[in-house]
Amino acid sequence: SSMFRKAVDWDNVWNYDWSLYAPLFRFCQLNLTRIVGLNIPYEAIQLVSKGGMEALPAWLRESLPELDLSQTGHRQRFENLLRMPLEQAVASVAASSTAYVPNSALDRAYQAQVLWDEYMADTARRYLQANGGRLVVFAGQNHVWRDAIPDRLERQARRAGAPGVKVVSVVPWRGSIGNVAQLPKGADFILPMSGLGGGDELAAEATAQRVRLRGKPRVF
Repeated sequence: SSMFRKAVDWDNVWNYDWSLYAPLFRFCQLNLTRIVGLNIPYEAIQLVSKGGMEALPAWLRESLPELDLSQTGHRQRFENLLRMPLEQAVASVAASSTAYVPNSALDRAYQAQVLWDEYMADTARRYLQANGGRLVVFAGQNHVWRDAIPDRLERQARRAGAPGVKVVSVVPWRGSIGNVAQLPKGADFILPMSGLGGGDELAAEATAQRVRLRGKPRVF
C-alpha cells in the first residue's frame, strides 16, 4: 500500500486522509479487483474555472465530452452549495416556486463542475465499453445525484450505441428521514448517515476496528 500511495502521489494530489481509503484499496488488491481513475487532471478544472472552456488548448478541448449545461436543477443545487449546507441546498431546489435565474458570474465555475461530471461519466463509459462487467463509482457527494454522473453516463452510452447501460445512484444523507415524502428525489437510493445502521455508525465501527488492530498483524 505504501508503494501505491507513493506512486499516485496521494499526499499531494489527493490530500485526503489515507487511513480512510487504505482498507478499500487493500480489499481491491486482495480480491484482484481493478481500480480505475475517472477524474480529469485538476489543472484542467482550474483553467476552466478561471477562463471557461475557451481557456483550454484546442487539442484538449476537442478531445473532451460534450457538456450538457441545460440541467436547471443541477445548476441551482451547485449555486446553492456555495452558500448553504447540502441538505438546505437540496431542499431549496425542491421547494423553489419561482423561475430560477442562474448567476452569470458563476458560469465558468459551473462549466468546471459539469466538466468534472461529464469527464468522469465518459471515462466510466469507455471502461465499461472496453471491458464489460460492472463498475462501482466512488465520487464526491455532488457528483452522484442522478443529474450529475449517472444521467450523463447513460446519455453518453446511448449516443455511443449502448442503450443498455444503467446507473444506480446512492447518496449519503444527513437530513431528516422521518417523512419519506420529504426525502430528496434526485437519487435512486438514500443512505441515511444517522440512526441505527446508518453511515455514521458504520464509520465508527470501521474506526474502532482500526484502533483495535493498530500495530497487530492483519490482512487489512
